[in-house]
Amino acid sequence: MIIYNKTWYSNLRVQTKAQQSCDTGYITTDELKAIKQKYAVGFYSPNVFIRIGLFILTCVIILFASGLVGLMTMDSIRSLTGYGVLTIIGGIITYAVLGLMVKDKFHYRSGVDDALLYLSAILIFTGIYLLLNESINLYPEFGAFLACLIAIFLTLRFADTVTCAVAYLTLFYCCYILTTRFSSAITPFLLMLVSVFMYLSARKTLNKPYAINYSDCLTVLQIVTLTTFYLSGNYFVVREVGSNLSNLAPGTSLPLSWFFWAWTIAIPFAYILLGIKKKDVILIRAGLLFIGIAALTYRNYYYLMPIEIMLIMSGIVAIGTSYSIIKYLTPSKKGFTYADLNEKHIMDKLNIESIVIAETLAPAPIQTESRPAFGGGDFGGGGAGEKF
Repeated sequence: MIIYNKTWYSNLRVQTKAQQSCDTGYITTDELKAIKQKYAVGFYSPNVFIRIGLFILTCVIILFASGLVGLMTMDSIRSLTGYGVLTIIGGIITYAVLGLMVKDKFHYRSGVDDALLYLSAILIFTGIYLLLNESINLYPEFGAFLACLIAIFLTLRFADTVTCAVAYLTLFYCCYILTTRFSSAITPFLLMLVSVFMYLSARKTLNKPYAINYSDCLTVLQIVTLTTFYLSGNYFVVREVGSNLSNLAPGTSLPLSWFFWAWTIAIPFAYILLGIKKKDVILIRAGLLFIGIAALTYRNYYYLMPIEIMLIMSGIVAIGTSYSIIKYLTPSKKGFTYADLNEKHIMDKLNIESIVIAETLAPAPIQTESRPAFGGGDFGGGGAGEKF
């Protein structure tokens, strides 16, 4: 299903693991070089800065090309139907160019394929939605469902983390709209069930052999589902969304408010404890982040101290929790450690590549011709003396 060269894709994983092993000292540099030669990868994957530049350049080219085509077909896009058809055709052409760049030019996370991927999805979705919305009165969830289908297809085809997150969030929105049609009171609980189901499915699928090409997507899916699981019971979210749905008067107490307050405060610490028990760094970091959100939620309804003091206090709690975890994991316990794994940071790559680029593109030194040095006469003009 995945469009990239499967052999190179597999070799890329081997190279990544070998690089990590080299950074931690398990293998030597020569062994790493031998592994890279044996498991060669032919993808074109520039660094992050060139990737951003190519992404912007590709977007600009497509926008200019779309504008030119729009001017040439001005009569056809006066109607909504013509505009929708032209948008779908543009999306299909963009997707065809994407396939060409990936299969023939071997682009992989180069910025060019990223831009083509997202723009083709946006164009196709916009065109289909305009055509259907003109012919029939669409429900709001249909657009989200359509976006979910397109995002799922692109995720399976390109293993892209952004489309994976979009697929889940649009599905989550569909569930939200459908549950509010029946009863807004049960919406938070049903959304919690959806989030925890998707989270457990992602964790279970992550270790399956057939999902090895989608490990990054499943990791992102875990992060997003943990976020939606917490926000589904967060007091601020439930209170504000519920007041809009049921016209709850300002100052009126939310039903089961004690439950949602307990959820808002307890879930971040539950994430941290569960992360330590499961040796899952995603849970720990999510828990630390949500401690700050819990503090802001409480501060929004109860004034105990200025917001600056509240943020400082929540920061102290987060730092104290982090310090306690560090002390607990020093020395390491059952393979879960705080020790530095010596993984290279992106800024290290930047420094090395900057030096290489600077040395490669630096102007060549100007070769001066060895000519006789004139001058030194005793008189100006042609009145040279005995000295040359």
